Amino acid sequence: MQIQTMRQKTIISLIMLLSVLSNAGCTQMIVAASGNKIVDQDHGSRTLGARIEDRSIKYKALINLKNSGLPIENSRLVITSYNGTVLISGQVSSAELKKKVGKIVKNIRHVKRVHNGLELTKRSTIFTQARDQWISGKIKLALAFNGNAPARHIKIITENGKVYIMGLITYAQEDAALNQIRSVNGVKSIAKLSEYLFK
Repeated sequence: MQIQTMRQKTIISLIMLLSVLSNAGCTQMIVAASGNKIVDQDHGSRTLGARIEDRSIKYKALINLKNSGLPIENSRLVITSYNGTVLISGQVSSAELKKKVGKIVKNIRHVKRVHNGLELTKRSTIFTQARDQWISGKIKLALAFNGNAPARHIKIITENGKVYIMGLITYAQEDAALNQIRSVNGVKSIAKLSEYLFK
């Protein structure tokens, strides 16, 4: 796992904060899976504070994992936080390491729940990662033109063909997004990790 200096992290954090402030209407998309469903009132989207906290959770997780002493040099760890729900994706060498990584992330302040999607295998190749990004890009584009699935409230991440969906959406909006995702070539499976709004 690549390590950045604290100075670089500070600069990146400031750039991201400015990006959030200047692009409050833009979103990325992510994916995840869980049997636990959180239901909340329809407050529309993440607050600015929640967006900043999600960035903080991500960087705290990466720093804590770096300083943990765990043998993660040959692992690929991707941390994604959306409104306090965290997805850990990537690859590790053992079930024990997967469990320890999940525990470290779970103990971070303001983390509501964690989905540990780490695969027990070698790091994915550059080709696989590029293919996954291509799949995510196609899904995001498709959702952007789907009036029933609010792309700006959905985050999509693809890992080895498995698509994780996360966001602040209604059940109907999620169904519309799932139908769109299923139509994209290269998607092997879909996992859900959304907060469900009610009106």
